[in-house]
Amino acid sequence: MQTQHNPMEKKKSFFPKLMLILSLAVLLGVEGYFGFRLHQLSDQQERIKEDYSNINNITYGLFSVQKWKDNVSRIVHHQVRNLKMTKKQKRVLQQEVEKVILALIDKAEALVNKPKKTISGKIQKFAIKNFVNSDSIRAQVPTFARKIIAEVDDPKNKKELSKMAIGEFNELATEEMKDSVFVAKQAELKRLFAGYKVNNTDDLNSKLRASLSKIRTQTYQYSYGMLACVAVVLAFWWGLRKRRDLHVTLFVMSLLFAFMLLAVGLTASMIEVDARIRSIDFVLLGEHIVFEDQVLFFQSKSIMDVVKVLLGQEGIDSILVGVLI
Repeated sequence: MQTQHNPMEKKKSFFPKLMLILSLAVLLGVEGYFGFRLHQLSDQQERIKEDYSNINNITYGLFSVQKWKDNVSRIVHHQVRNLKMTKKQKRVLQQEVEKVILALIDKAEALVNKPKKTISGKIQKFAIKNFVNSDSIRAQVPTFARKIIAEVDDPKNKKELSKMAIGEFNELATEEMKDSVFVAKQAELKRLFAGYKVNNTDDLNSKLRASLSKIRTQTYQYSYGMLACVAVVLAFWWGLRKRRDLHVTLFVMSLLFAFMLLAVGLTASMIEVDARIRSIDFVLLGEHIVFEDQVLFFQSKSIMDVVKVLLGQEGIDSILVGVLI
C-alpha cells in the first residue's frame, strides 16, 4: 500500500517546484529584458556622449581660428563700422588727440634743443630754429585733431579699418582650411550633422542633450524594474521560508537573478573620465567672447573594459589588479 502512494507524493512534491521554476523563469525573463534594454541604453548613451565630446572638443572652439575669426569679425563690425560718436564724445576725443600731438611736438622740440656735437647736427639745429616756428605748429594742433577725428569717423575709413583688423585672422583661417587635420574635422562635423539631421552645432548640442536626458530617465526606469524583480525574489524567500523542500530550487534561481544583475553591471558603461573647461570668458573691446563646454578629454568604460586594459598592461601590478577585479 505504501508503494502505491509514493508516486503520488513525488508528483505532489514536484508540482510546487515546477510552479516555482516557471514563475521565477517568467520573472527572470522580465529581468533579462530590462537588463538587455539597459545594455542597449548604455551603448547608446556612450555613443552620444562621444559625439557630444567630439563636437565640443576644444579644437573646434577655443583653439579654432575660424571661431575666433567669427567672434572678432562680429565685434569689429559692431564696434568699428557701427561706431557713432556724439558731439560730446568728439570733444573729449579731440582733447585727448590734442594732448598726444602736443606731447609729440614737445618731444621733438626737446630733441632739437639737445646739444649737438657734430657739424651736421649743429647745422640741422640752426635750420630748424630759424625756419620752423613751433608756436605756429602748436596753434594748428586743434585743426589737426579735428581732421584726425573726421578721418576716423569717415565710413570708408571705418570699413578699411575693420578689414585691417580682421585681415590677419583671414590669412590664418585660410591656412587652417588647407590643413589636412582641419579638413578631416570638417568631414567629421558634416557626418555628425547628417546623422542627427541638423545644420549647426547649437542645434546638435540641444538634440544630444535632449537625447541624454531621455536615456537617463529610461535607464532609471529599467534599473528600478530590475531591482523590483530582485525584491520579488526576496519576497519568495520570505513567503517560502518554511518550505525547505523548495529552498534548493529557489537558491538556484536566485543565483541566476544575481548573475544577470552582475553581467549587466560589468558590461554597462559606468566609469567616465571627462576633462573640460566649463566656461571661459574673454573681453575684447568691451564685448564678451564666451566659450562653453570645451572638452579636453573624454573616455567612457565599463568594468570589463577596465579589466581588459589592466590585463593588457606590461606591469605585473596592473595585471594583478585586473585579476582581482
